[in-house]
Amino acid sequence: MNRIHAIYTNGAFRPLDPVSCQEQDRVFLTVENAGAAEDVSLDNEFLAYVEQDADDSVSLEQVRAALAKISGSLASDVRADRDER
Repeated sequence: MNRIHAIYTNGAFRPLDPVSCQEQDRVFLTVENAGAAEDVSLDNEFLAYVEQDADDSVSLEQVRAALAKISGSLASDVRADRDER
């Protein structure tokens, strides 16, 4: 099952990203308001925990410097993960 974001325009759902369907493929749709879906997908308990543990004394520049030391790239990791699926 794939979850895709779409927009409803002129009586049709239009995907916002490419989909792996062929023309005339039949699919099942579950329609859910994006705002409601985002609320459900957030782990508010975890976000509250992380907010408690946050260190506001660390500057954005320090975070960027620390991230710059990590080898590889997040984009290549995401692409590799997609290729494995």
